[in-house]
Amino acid sequence: RTDRINDAFISIMQQQINALEKNGVVIAMKKHPRTLANDPVIQKLNADGNIIDLPTEYPAELYYLLLSKSLKKIIGTTSTAMMTAKMLIPNVDISVVYTQESIRADGVAQKSFKLFEKMFFKLHNVLLAFKMPRV
Repeated sequence: RTDRINDAFISIMQQQINALEKNGVVIAMKKHPRTLANDPVIQKLNADGNIIDLPTEYPAELYYLLLSKSLKKIIGTTSTAMMTAKMLIPNVDISVVYTQESIRADGVAQKSFKLFEKMFFKLHNVLLAFKMPRV
């Protein structure tokens, strides 16, 4: 079951990443501090090594503030970091990626999902990725 969720997530994220790369966007990823360096999802998403790996010891909110003028898109999961992004940089395109199966499997995720719907996020059928234009 976890493999199906991960495969669906990877597929959706890869579509987003490919579309951004085709438009010449530099992509950077800010992982959760507890995400393991050898996480198979991360390895698949960055198989070609084109994604910049931002240091995890700094909170996502710091990157939002430091990169606010160059951020074009933020893609992530239903997390407080995404909610904060919506408040700190409302003009940036923010997309939340999820799988129906992960929402059904977790009661907390169901409540979070409803909150995200109310915040008018673009919800896609989960990792934090920041999209920045090439400099």
